[in-house]
Amino acid sequence: MVQAAKTSDWNSPQLAQYATGDALSAILRGMYADHLNGLVTKGEPKNDPKVTSATPAANPTTVMISDCGDSTHWLKYRQDSSFVPVGAWA
Repeated sequence: MVQAAKTSDWNSPQLAQYATGDALSAILRGMYADHLNGLVTKGEPKNDPKVTSATPAANPTTVMISDCGDSTHWLKYRQDSSFVPVGAWA
């Protein structure tokens, strides 16, 4: 998503490699809206995922992961490189 957001490429095949279902749908809608509004995203989010559970313990088939993403340095800009304040792209 970080790579596709640099150009608001909502058609990037990479998006479907890493997300599915409702998550992919939300990403595509957001990226398409950015594309229509002439926005791109610069910087990178900071992620710190942690496994919170794995079942069954001996040979896990289900793993729960939690993460608190930080997008402080992952900001939207107009394609002309001017910064877009939060909420101004609607």
